[in-house]
Amino acid sequence: MSRDFHLKQFSIRQQRAAMKVGTDAIVLGSWLGSLGFNPQSFLDVGTGTGIIALMLAQAYPKARGIALDLEPNAVLDARDNIAASPFASRLQVEQADFLDWTSGPYDLIVSNPPYFEEDGIRSSEHKRQMARHELSSGLNLRSLMQHASGLLAPSGVLALITPWDREQDLRLYGAEYLLRPDTLVRVYASKGKPIRLLSLWRRLDLHGSYQRCRYDTLTLRDEASKETLEFKNLTKDYLLD
Repeated sequence: MSRDFHLKQFSIRQQRAAMKVGTDAIVLGSWLGSLGFNPQSFLDVGTGTGIIALMLAQAYPKARGIALDLEPNAVLDARDNIAASPFASRLQVEQADFLDWTSGPYDLIVSNPPYFEEDGIRSSEHKRQMARHELSSGLNLRSLMQHASGLLAPSGVLALITPWDREQDLRLYGAEYLLRPDTLVRVYASKGKPIRLLSLWRRLDLHGSYQRCRYDTLTLRDEASKETLEFKNLTKDYLLD
């Protein structure tokens, strides 16, 4: 049985969801909370335990959000976690396939998506495979960006965390579905070891001026494997000391 995960303003029970709370979700939620956005609406695609939706509700006190997941056990955990949180009145959990989802538009769409390519190593557990791997018959980075582009408000943003080496794929899909990279942050486990890419995507304005992409880095641990000051500062509103 998995342990509960306690944060400063809420806790996560994760007995049923296939994917437990991990660093990717913590980094993505904390990063979005640090950017000074003021969304009125957001959609968390593949919410799992609901942790990112809860972090966004904490960061954006005027926003209302929908936490979406296809996997029934994840939906049960997310509903329990949101119901027990201070943000229950502003969040709802829906069991649905994102590719069939038509409500919107949203100021922010966020996802910690399945990103291991289909021919990569597969989990032997089907639920974890669905959560971790791109499947030709389900959600993958291409279909995620394609569908999200039609659900974003005109000034809305799509936020993702993926392996760092999927950047070229993301740029290709973004160009295909008229999304431009706004911000790219390469995440390092420690100095010299990139592991993840945080990315923000906006709808391309074909009649507007050229907008340059902003680049940054984030290092999680130092040479002694201790959390860096920048990681501590990023997560200070969420993680317990």
